[in-house]
Amino acid sequence: MIIFYNFKNRSLVFFVIFFIISVLIFFSSCLSSYRTLFIANNNETDQIELHIKDIFQEDIIRSFENHGYNYNSLFIYSVLQQMFEESNICFFMIYSEDNTTQDALKEIAIIESAEKASSFAIKKSEEILSNDSSNIEAAEKIFILSFSVKQLLINCIKNIDPLKEELEQIIEEKRWDMEYEEEEDYELFFDIIKLENGVSCLNKIKRTLLINIEEVTKIADKTINYIKHYSD
Repeated sequence: MIIFYNFKNRSLVFFVIFFIISVLIFFSSCLSSYRTLFIANNNETDQIELHIKDIFQEDIIRSFENHGYNYNSLFIYSVLQQMFEESNICFFMIYSEDNTTQDALKEIAIIESAEKASSFAIKKSEEILSNDSSNIEAAEKIFILSFSVKQLLINCIKNIDPLKEELEQIIEEKRWDMEYEEEEDYELFFDIIKLENGVSCLNKIKRTLLINIEEVTKIADKTINYIKHYSD
């Protein structure tokens, strides 16, 4: 009887332990799903739009003059703005309340925008240059777009490795801050996730940018020759 009683007690203890572990696993899974959903929702809604001047900065516009092309900045910006708006192309960045994180996220967004802009320039040039008609105005817009994107890509490719190092340092600092916070700081947690996603993006995007820069360089050269041919 004593043996049977002990066996029943052990069975009950094992059952209780198993039940508790199952409950903990269940709630842990729910919390993980909630965090994943929260992050996904943030990435979709917690964004702000980048303007053309945020992406194509002054050094890119000055490069036209440096290469002997006589376009003023207002005209260049108006052409870029018009072309992206006509195709309903917008550029966004993820928002953060922390200024350091915000600056880093903006740099990531510019590089992502460069990929988007270069894909657009390649597609748009195929539409214009495949026509036999001598549309100088349309060709000139393609040249301004492709040359601007080319300079943007050059800048972005140079910035990727230094930016990755900066991001990794910021992530490390935020992990340190999070570890020594008395209360859990969800803003720190989500900033770390955003920055880690940024590093992952930069690791993948460099090869694409290198391929695209070759394409847009060809487009810029082809377009300027097209303009000269039909202008003579």
